[in-house]
Amino acid sequence: IGHSMGGVLVRDFILQHPDTWRKLNDSRQFRLVFLGSPLGGSFRIPAVLFGRDAIIDKLAKIDLRHTKKQLLDIFCRFPGLLSLLPLNTDLDNDFARELTWKRMAEAIGDATWPLPIRKGNELDWFQQYREAIIQKSADIDFSNAVYIAGKHKPTLWLPHRRNGPRQRIGFSEHRRRRSKCYLGNRYSESHDRK
Repeated sequence: IGHSMGGVLVRDFILQHPDTWRKLNDSRQFRLVFLGSPLGGSFRIPAVLFGRDAIIDKLAKIDLRHTKKQLLDIFCRFPGLLSLLPLNTDLDNDFARELTWKRMAEAIGDATWPLPIRKGNELDWFQQYREAIIQKSADIDFSNAVYIAGKHKPTLWLPHRRNGPRQRIGFSEHRRRRSKCYLGNRYSESHDRK
């Protein structure tokens, strides 16, 4: 079971050790559950790095030595935090681009805000990390994996097939708060109870 960032670590393990993953995946009765793992990244991370998250406010209150900006200057260099950035590649939301960060800093009205772009090669690292995920993820056999995602109060899950025999894991919500689950050849439908 890979919960939250644990699922990101499992995904990264799968990408870095494909032979071990194949052996595990071929094992009898092996199953993997991703439980609320931000496999596509999280838009909460840019909010954290701009100090717009409750966890940063709490950390700033208990750290008597550093200001909020100083803490964020440290945090924006953590690969573990940067690895949770959204994996988008469209020009307006590409977090590997310096321009995206500068536009966000302008939007909050503080061009001196500590960002990954001021520290060195953090954005280059993130771009290489993201490209490796995008490139290698298409070849992962998720046939023994289930993704469970939470959304507010109901928990809906939808692993499904796209583009041929390989399973890609996605999430969608249908009218009347209904979700459909396709796993291998099986189909099930779940309804949230009020």
